[in-house]
Amino acid sequence: LAMCIGSALVSNLILKANLPVRIDKTGVIPPETGWIKQAVPFFMLNGIMLINEQFDLLMIGVFLDPASVGVYQAAVRCSGLVIAVLSVINLVIQPVIVKLYKNDIHEQLQKLVTNSARLSALA
Repeated sequence: LAMCIGSALVSNLILKANLPVRIDKTGVIPPETGWIKQAVPFFMLNGIMLINEQFDLLMIGVFLDPASVGVYQAAVRCSGLVIAVLSVINLVIQPVIVKLYKNDIHEQLQKLVTNSARLSALA
């Protein structure tokens, strides 16, 4: 949460330093407080997402020692790599599966599904 607040403050300072007084030739100058009011919902959403992503570590940290939490976090990050590989495989073969099924080429479809399942098992 502190990182989100710090990031928002630094972004605001950089924006104020680099924002020209006159944005375009119409002469419209945005109100300075309007930017902050519009950013608050995004800031809150970002904070909630950060808490949601780290909530399991917080809960485990209550019950386990820091070393066990570190091992758990390493395992979670490694499982994220496996999920990424599986997502890439699915993304690549989905259009091919649709094409083969639509054209009634079931033998090739079976080979593709079998080979992709084997490749997924290696991940």
